Amino acid sequence: MVDPAHQHITIMQELGENIANHADDFLSPKKMDLKNKINFTILTPQDMIVDGGGDLKSFEAKNSMFDEKVFRIEEHKLFFPEQYFGHYILALNA
Repeated sequence: MVDPAHQHITIMQELGENIANHADDFLSPKKMDLKNKINFTILTPQDMIVDGGGDLKSFEAKNSMFDEKVFRIEEHKLFFPEQYFGHYILALNA
């Protein structure tokens, strides 16, 4: 049951338990050559190509825990620009 006052904590706890209980369902990570210099790039939806053109709706969401710019994807599809082909996704905030 989600604690109305601490939803984030309860949800993250349940997510962690589900990941731990189903760890065997995940594939092993790909081996990467880490001897070469690693470059990290941060992309936002603004940096990506919007299917059909146009702009994404955005707004600021903030409370006592976070202050973020939020993009509504809704019916759109986003594509990486060609210069990022072959890169690996390290993290995604959704």
